[in-house]
Amino acid sequence: MVKIIGSSNFKLGDKVIVKSTLQRMWQRREAKPGKPLKKYKSWEEKPIEERIGLFIGYRTLSNGFIEWEDEVGNIFFPKEYFKAALVVFSEREKPVLVNYSNLELVQ
Repeated sequence: MVKIIGSSNFKLGDKVIVKSTLQRMWQRREAKPGKPLKKYKSWEEKPIEERIGLFIGYRTLSNGFIEWEDEVGNIFFPKEYFKAALVVFSEREKPVLVNYSNLELVQ
């Protein structure tokens, strides 16, 4: 069983300070020692200049491996799930995903 990490004390519409965003990355890693390298999809933090935005919700994200099955194609095997905040800076920009540890409530 995979555990979900992360929790939120933020409410819809709260003003928050964002220090970094999450970005999807692809790497090649060993799933188990001594086994061939596999594609690994993960969410990595990307530092940004501090900005104030609005908390508009959360998403459950996952990190894990991708394996190729001959008859099926690519299959994703999640290793961990975690929650990330969805924050918008203006009505003309798309929302960004932010790790809860990089959010502060504006007082």
